[in-house]
Amino acid sequence: MSSPLRLLLLGRRFWPHGSSDSAAHLIDLATGLKRQGVAVEVLTPRYSASWSSAFDFREIPVHRPAIAPRSDWSTGRYMRNLTKWMRENGEHYDLIMVDGAREDAVAALEARRTLNCPVVVRLGHDHLQSDLDWWASSRAAQRCENATRSADAIVVSGSSTQRALVSRGFAPHQIVRIDVGIGTSIRSDEAQRIEARKALASINRDFHAPADEPVVFCVTPMEGIDPKRRIKQVDRLVHAMVVSARDLVARFPLLHLWYIGDGSQRDLIYSTLRGDGVRASIAMPGCFGNMEDVFAAADVYVQMNSFGLEAFLPMAVAAQLPIVAADLPEVREVLALKSSGSNDVQRASVVDASRATEQADRLGDATSLVSWFDPDRPKTFRQAVRHVLDDLPAAEANAEVFHRQLVRTLPQTKVLEDYMVLFQDLMAKHHRSDPGPSMGAVS
Repeated sequence: MSSPLRLLLLGRRFWPHGSSDSAAHLIDLATGLKRQGVAVEVLTPRYSASWSSAFDFREIPVHRPAIAPRSDWSTGRYMRNLTKWMRENGEHYDLIMVDGAREDAVAALEARRTLNCPVVVRLGHDHLQSDLDWWASSRAAQRCENATRSADAIVVSGSSTQRALVSRGFAPHQIVRIDVGIGTSIRSDEAQRIEARKALASINRDFHAPADEPVVFCVTPMEGIDPKRRIKQVDRLVHAMVVSARDLVARFPLLHLWYIGDGSQRDLIYSTLRGDGVRASIAMPGCFGNMEDVFAAADVYVQMNSFGLEAFLPMAVAAQLPIVAADLPEVREVLALKSSGSNDVQRASVVDASRATEQADRLGDATSLVSWFDPDRPKTFRQAVRHVLDDLPAAEANAEVFHRQLVRTLPQTKVLEDYMVLFQDLMAKHHRSDPGPSMGAVS
């Protein structure tokens, strides 16, 4: 009987950064691959000297030998420490996979020079900036792009990223497309929703929300415009939700708005909401190590921008929450929906449940099951939320239909199977090129 594949997952963020989209995605991927029989271990930095250098997360060994970088100088030291650790411990792994094509990927590819294992790099996001955009931000970032070209395989999610890599001169056979998957239903019943709200209220009184009062929430970095990092949309989109709070609370006095996340503008947002007189309806608890209770307690999920596409938006679909989403191409791509192509998008549309079921199941058109708003028009955000809350039972029925359709076309099980096929192919190629004894194989 062959031994299981020994995989090292390398990512800039992992638990307890559960409110980070990349960390939540890496957590899901690590636990999913472990269920597939892979011997997974995680390599990630620690963000405080007081953090332990190693621990187990759900029976997955996690190694944190290096402090996370905070400057250009510390980034170089961080890369050297990662490379040194992998060279010293690399013999225990058959394959290394890096989540993100940045400095961590360079460290892994440098360590590969003395290791006997393939390296897979997955393109991702850091907050609202994709690796593709980040590559154009500096010469150091361009060097990360050049290093990524030497990876044994490059994983992308979405056809747009795949086309962009090909246009940059990456070899098509090197690129493997594995889209974001949708898990089986994790929808909460009434009792579970009440228990989740009680649990959250026990740690933060701002989460107190009776069962009959609606909760709308979003997960997003609270940052501003930073031209050097080419982040251009977060300020206006978060601002749209902030300025809409007073109008929404006036329309729905029992409404609760939860802003999950942190950032440089958190204090400014808090002061603005308090000045608008809606502080009692707002919760801004910061970040969570695990978002499951938040999704279980809420009624409506808001996709404000491109943050959350890898983990939180799929989780909202699996939780069968009504979704209010900014009409952005990257959001539609994750949801396997075609771009509107015009300004006549059916925004804020919560259609009759029976008609939605007929449309989605018979015609395969799920566009009307999401309540869209125009990122350039904050008024449409308020309209989208009002349309959902005006008939919440119908919106919940639409969300159930939406999940049923997406889980058929984008199942999470297919994502894990695609990774297993990729790993098997890479190990087979590696064994053909290296006739020496194998330390492990995919079972």
